[in-house]
Amino acid sequence: MTKKKIFALGSDNRIRFKGRRILAMENTIFHLFSTEGPCIDRVREISFQYFNQLVKKVESKEKGLLLLKALLQSMGWGIVTIKIEGKNRIKIVIDSPPYGLQKYGDNWQFLINTIHGYVQVIDRGFQESGSEFSGNKLVLTFNKSSR
Repeated sequence: MTKKKIFALGSDNRIRFKGRRILAMENTIFHLFSTEGPCIDRVREISFQYFNQLVKKVESKEKGLLLLKALLQSMGWGIVTIKIEGKNRIKIVIDSPPYGLQKYGDNWQFLINTIHGYVQVIDRGFQESGSEFSGNKLVLTFNKSSR
């Protein structure tokens, strides 16, 4: 990843993703934001706008999803497996996503909305059709209507 300059350490000692600064944070903030944060429903569109500027046009859906996998894993979001099921379905399995330190249960909506925004950079037609947390795995499904 560093050879291709996808991730780099800037002269200001900040981590950069394709030249744009990203913040490494303790994950509890994302669980709190998912539960109590304002505008959680806007995260998908913010994510789309952010990644749309960085990813631009990917050579293929597969390469775009491979970049998503690398980004999530390198930022500590767990062990990611992505399955493309035909032309209209993507399943993302995150094994061992980070738990938060808040008093109440974990809420993965921030992560789900962020991933949804990224997937829409690859193809705007993909919509989240399901999410499930079971055992130690978060399973996300995105479908594209075949109109």
